[in-house]
Amino acid sequence: MSHISQSTSKITAVDTDTLAATLRYVAKLQNVEMTDYIKNYNGGTQKEWKGNKVLGALIAKDVPRGIGVSVDSNGKMIFIGDDYGYTTGYAKLK
Repeated sequence: MSHISQSTSKITAVDTDTLAATLRYVAKLQNVEMTDYIKNYNGGTQKEWKGNKVLGALIAKDVPRGIGVSVDSNGKMIFIGDDYGYTTGYAKLK
């Protein structure tokens, strides 16, 4: 069973090019994988969640399903992921 959830940030007016560059930088700095999808509990890939396209996601040992970043219809940055069984890894990101 998938437990994908999202958290909305206070960040607005997101420039997607800057966001992508930032994610690439963090991925390189932390030696983690950057993708354009998150994974659900069953290992399937999700390139969108509730109509919001995953603009980038970071996948690491502690967050094997990834933490995705998107922008909602109000222009706010949102974070998307399935933390089931990996709450400690996801908690480090909060």
